Amino acid sequence: MEAGSPQQALQRAGLDDLFIGKDVVPNYSSHGGHSRSDAQDAIRPNKTETDLAQMKLNVRNSLLRPAYDVKNLYHDEGVFQKIARSHRFENITLGVISFNALWIWIDTDWNTAEVLIQAEPAFQIVEHFFCVFFTFEWAVRFASFKRKRDGLKDRWFVFDSALVLMMVLETWVMSAMLLLGGESGSRA
Repeated sequence: MEAGSPQQALQRAGLDDLFIGKDVVPNYSSHGGHSRSDAQDAIRPNKTETDLAQMKLNVRNSLLRPAYDVKNLYHDEGVFQKIARSHRFENITLGVISFNALWIWIDTDWNTAEVLIQAEPAFQIVEHFFCVFFTFEWAVRFASFKRKRDGLKDRWFVFDSALVLMMVLETWVMSAMLLLGGESGSRA
């Protein structure tokens, strides 16, 4: 390669990787038969080379993009964001989730009541505890978002919202409807 060749100019400009495996830039030696316009045409990338360059750029950008973290959507100050960012809060929540999974097993095997208001007091207390805790956890996370609609961008928050809604409907709304309807849940 000559000292002032077009290949070296492309390397200095950082564009040499657009022409991988191709010698598209002519050599301007004294015995070469190329004109100046041939060289200009060879330096301009064609559509395929432009698409390749765009694909490379897209791959680089996707690799350099920071990892998603819901905490980036939270307020920078305030008590709720502080609780939601807390490792202790995360660990307590994971512990309650684990206990809830264990409790589902216990409830399935030992609770013979068809509805919550007919269950033994211990089963009712634990179910209400889970409902209170998970509703509190959801409310803390919801209050932590700078823009509340950002909660819809976080798939875990949307999933948790659906779970908490179903738990509230089953534990409190259904029980209230049965109590207000005069039904104790017993069969006649």
